Amino acid sequence: MPFSTDEQGQGLVEYALILLLVAVVVIVILALLGPAIGDMFTHLLESLGGGAYKENLGNNLSARTASK
Repeated sequence: MPFSTDEQGQGLVEYALILLLVAVVVIVILALLGPAIGDMFTHLLESLGGGAYKENLGNNLSARTASK
C-alpha cells in the first residue's frame, strides 16, 4: 500500500507543534524567573511608596482571612 500524497493536515500539525513548543518555553522561563521578577517589583514598590506596600499587603491578607 503506497503512502498517500494528501498532506492537507500537515501544516496545521506543524503550527500546533510550534505553538506547543513556544508555550512550554514561556512556562519554563516564567517558572524560573517569576520569583526574581516579583522581588524586583516588590523592591520597586517599596522604594517608591516608602514601605506602604507591605503594610497594605498585610492588612489585605488579614482582612481576607478574617472574612472567611
